[in-house]
Amino acid sequence: MLKIVAIIETVVIVVLGFMSYNYYNTVVSLSSQLSAAEYAAKQATNESNVAKSSLITANNNIEKLNSDISTYQLQITNLNNDKNIMQSTITALQTNVTALQGQVVALTKKLQGTLPYASPTGTNLKTTNQDNVHNPTWAELKSFLVSDSTDQLNYVLGSFVCGDFAQIVHNKAELSGIRCAMVVISFMDGSNPHALNAFMTSDKGLVYIDDTGQTPTSTNSCKYDAIGYVVVGQPYGSTDINFIIGLSYSDYVSLKNTFNKYQSDTAILNDLIKKFEVMPMTNASAAEVLAAKNQIESEIVRLRAIKGTLPSCWRGEMGIVKTIEVFW
Repeated sequence: MLKIVAIIETVVIVVLGFMSYNYYNTVVSLSSQLSAAEYAAKQATNESNVAKSSLITANNNIEKLNSDISTYQLQITNLNNDKNIMQSTITALQTNVTALQGQVVALTKKLQGTLPYASPTGTNLKTTNQDNVHNPTWAELKSFLVSDSTDQLNYVLGSFVCGDFAQIVHNKAELSGIRCAMVVISFMDGSNPHALNAFMTSDKGLVYIDDTGQTPTSTNSCKYDAIGYVVVGQPYGSTDINFIIGLSYSDYVSLKNTFNKYQSDTAILNDLIKKFEVMPMTNASAAEVLAAKNQIESEIVRLRAIKGTLPSCWRGEMGIVKTIEVFW
C-alpha cells in the first residue's frame, strides 16, 4: 500500500514537474511575444508620430499654397483692373492724338510755308507749296533753272537778299510741278544765315541750288544758277551749274583746287611775261629770249585750255557751316 502511494506520489510529482516545465515555457514564450509586441507597438507609435508630423507639415504647406493662390488671384485681379484702366487710358489718348493730329493738319495748312526767318523788311519768309508736285530728274531740274531768270535779279542789301531769291525759286518750281525746299544754313562765326534751295532729284539725289545774284557794281559779279555744296563743318561754296564736275563736296574741293591752281599759274605766267618784256634790255642771248617766248606761248595755250573748264567768276566761300535746316 505504501508502495502504491509512493508510486502515485512519484507520478504526481512527475506530472506536476512536466506541467510546471510547460507552464514555464509558455510563460517565457508569452513574455517574449509580449516584448516583441511592445517593440512593434513602440515602432508603430514612432512611425505614427513621424506620419503625424509629415501630415502636419503637409497641411501647413497646403495652407501656405492656398494662401499663395489667394494672393496670386488677388494680384491677377488687380492686374486685370490695371489693364482695363490702361486700355481706357490708351483709348482716351488715341482720341486725343486724333484730335491733335487734326489740329496739326489745320495749323500746318494755316502756317504752310511760313519760315522762322524774316526778310530785311521784317516779314517772315513764306513759301507756297502745291499739291501735285514731283521729284525731278537732274536733266529736268537743269531745264527748269535755264528757263527761270531769278538768278539774273539784282541783290539789294537791306531789301532783296538771299531769302528773297530762294523764296521766288521755290514758288516758281512748285508752280512748275517740281517739289522744292527752302534751305537755311548758319555759320560757325555767327555771321548772317544764308538761304538757298534744295531739290530731291530722282537720279542724282539731294541737290542744293543757289540762285542768289550779286550787286551789279560788284567787282566779282556772278549771276548764274549755281550748285551749292553744303556740309556741316566745311566751308560753304557754290559754282556755276554749267561748270560742275560732280555734285559731292569732294568734287567741289577738286574744282576749287583747280581754280586756285589756275589763278596761281596765271600769276606766274604774268611774272614770266614781265621778265620777257625787259629781256631785250638785259644781256640775254637770242636763244634765251626765244626759249622764254616759247615757254610763255606754251603756258598760255595750257592755261586757256584749263580756263575753258572753269567758271567765268568764283563767288568764293561764305564760312564754315554750323547747321543746315531744310523746309519742304
